[in-house]
Amino acid sequence: MIDVLRLFGPLLMWLASFSAIYGLHAAICDQGWDRAPLVAVWGLAVALQVALLLLLSTKKFGAHSAFVRWTSLALATVGLVAVIWTLAPLAFLTACV
Repeated sequence: MIDVLRLFGPLLMWLASFSAIYGLHAAICDQGWDRAPLVAVWGLAVALQVALLLLLSTKKFGAHSAFVRWTSLALATVGLVAVIWTLAPLAFLTACV
């Protein structure tokens, strides 16, 4: 059961970050708030993905199976790239439609 969490955790973390940042972006655009919290939440999302990648690469928290270990590290890398690629433009561009 823990291996399932190792496999789905990185992408679920990206999904939660995606939802939180888009929700915050909507609130910022609607209320006219400062964009600094959006950049801070994006930085936190990147830091959490990096921490998860490093955590999954340790012997204590990594999978014992070679396949699950490799796949979970690959998915953690995909999650990190997804956070950077999909959320950086939203955090740093000022477009409110």
